[in-house]
Order: sequence, then C-alpha cells, then structure tokens
Amino acid sequence: MAAPPPSPAELLRQLIRFDTTNPPGDEGPCLAHLLGLFDGLDVHCRMLESPAGRPNLVVRVPGRGEAPPMLMQGHVDVVTTAGQGWTHPPFGGDLVDGWVWGRGALDMKGGVATMTSAVLRCLDRGEPPAGDVVLCCLADEEAGGVHGAQFLIERHPELFAGVTHGIGEGGATTQHMNGRAFYPIMVAEKRACRLRVTLRGPGGHASRSQRGGTMARLGELLQALDRRRLPVHVTPVAAAYVQGIAAVCGEPHRSRLLALLDPRRTDAALDRMGEDASRFDSILHHTVNATIARAGEKINVIPSTATVELDGRMLPGFEPEDFVAEVRAIAPARVPAWWRRGAVSSMSCSARSCASSSRPPSRCRC
Repeated sequence: MAAPPPSPAELLRQLIRFDTTNPPGDEGPCLAHLLGLFDGLDVHCRMLESPAGRPNLVVRVPGRGEAPPMLMQGHVDVVTTAGQGWTHPPFGGDLVDGWVWGRGALDMKGGVATMTSAVLRCLDRGEPPAGDVVLCCLADEEAGGVHGAQFLIERHPELFAGVTHGIGEGGATTQHMNGRAFYPIMVAEKRACRLRVTLRGPGGHASRSQRGGTMARLGELLQALDRRRLPVHVTPVAAAYVQGIAAVCGEPHRSRLLALLDPRRTDAALDRMGEDASRFDSILHHTVNATIARAGEKINVIPSTATVELDGRMLPGFEPEDFVAEVRAIAPARVPAWWRRGAVSSMSCSARSCASSSRPPSRCRC
C-alpha cells in the first residue's frame, strides 16, 4: 500500500532543508525530491533544463475534460541569508509552536508545498480534476526567471496551450481587517526597475578635514529616499480593491479606507492606519529602496566615487521613464549623481501589495 502524501507543513519543512539560495540556485536536488513524490502515479512529469543547466519540474495531471487546463506555478529558489540574524536556522525547517521557520517558508516554498500537496491529495483520492492541472516548480525566479519561467515560455509554450487561469505567488493569503477575513486575488503585475546611482566628489587623505564630500552626499541621498514616499497613483486595480473592502466595513473604517483614494489625503490616511498601512502603501505608490552601497577601499582614503543600487517597483501602467523621474525628484538637489537604469522585469504582486523589498526571517503558520 502506497504511503500517504506528506502534509503541506511536513513537505514545506523538507523543501526548506534544501539550500536553494540564488545565486547560484542549485535547485536540482529540491526539484528531484518533488519529482520523487509522483513516482508510480498517473501523471506526466518532465524535468526541463535551461541551456545553463537549471532544471524546472513540470507535472501534468489528467482531468475529466470538463474545463480548460489550469496552471499552478511556484519557484523553489530563495534569496540570500547572508548578513541576517535568524531566530532559528534558515535551512532547518524547524516546527516551533505551530510555525514552520526557514528561508522560503513564505517566498515561496510554502506555496509550492501547498500546491504540490493539493495535487497529491487529489491523486491519492482518485478524484481527477475537472480539467488538466499543470504544476510548474520553477528555478531562478529570484534572479529574474531567465532560466525558469522565461525559459519555459520561450522554449516550451506548448505546455500552456489552452490555459486560461493560473495560481501563483500573488494573493493566496488570508487577510484580516476590522474583524473580517479577505481573500486577495492577483489581477495585476508590478514590474521591477533597478537603478544604479553614482555620486562623485573630492577625494583625499582621511587625515584631512573634509565636509560635504562623496560620503556626505551618499548619506543625504539615502536619507531622502528613506524619509519621503514617491507620489500617489490610484490605479483602477487599487481603487477596486480598496472600494471592495470599504463596501463591507462599517464607519469610521469605511471613510478611512476611501480617503486612501483621494491623492490629496492618501499619505495622511496611511500614516493614521498603523500596521494596516502596509497593505495599501505599496499599491498606491511606486517604491524604491537602497539595497547595496559601495564606496572606498581603504580606511585612510576619502573616496571620490560612491555607488548605490536601488530596487524599484513600478505600478501597473507606468514605464521606467516615469519612475526614474519621480525618484530623481526626491533626490537632494545639491547631490550631483549619474543615474543608470538596469533591467526592467515583471514582478508578481497581488492587488493588495507588491513583493517586499526587504526579506526578514520568514515563518509560515501551520
């Protein structure tokens, strides 16, 4: 008799224990473990490698032919844990007081575990879905998806023929507000726009007094980015989301929510919302965060050049030129800088929020 499929929580713990930090990714062993769960089952499995040797697992579950195929997709690579403090080992998959701890618990091995478990449970019960289900477990999402989603779309488009609906990283989490539960659905995309800013100023020996140099300008730029939001943009998707929540809330919550849709009052309304503001802030603004700064090489030399790399996320309907202009506008006027735009890529987000630019130690409730 075949062993029952693992629970979502147990499968998540197993997946976390594979270190799939990208770069380099090394998703192969993790995906091989997932592939092994489908041994002997009536499914079609393919492990497809990009030209760089990065594997992607695609599992197709036959349905009853009563509905179009549905896509379920998630990635198994994770971002770095370097320079971070963790309460529990990031690749331990510890279960503590009902919570699974580890890198990827939220982004997004938890999602992969849940989707895989749902497919396995369906097969275990002998209950074919209404239509085929295409489960894609992908590599390389955290570095742009070139060897994962992009590779499959460009080289194997036939896998997605007829697919009209998909479940991915956006949404899929219950939100609670004012005593009610809400279930967000991803209906739009935010795009990433990365910038590199180069600042220049007088260099010299660190034994000499110097004010207003490159490092001072770097500090002014970082403070300006930290202290100010980018301008408000009420997109149709954001408006529909806020209005939908407000419609089922009583006063004074309804009025407070609807104030978010008035650009003259948006930021003040967010400031009064406390922790709930994080649900709305990023769907009403482009966001930008400084993530990497580089300057001098020797402690006794004042650098004449500093660079800052900025991770930006653009709301749907905007182009990089719009975003760059807004970021330039909040930079201090007395800080001369050279701006270079990097790659622009698609970044999943639900109608409620964008992918966070900071990655605290993650845990998943089970």
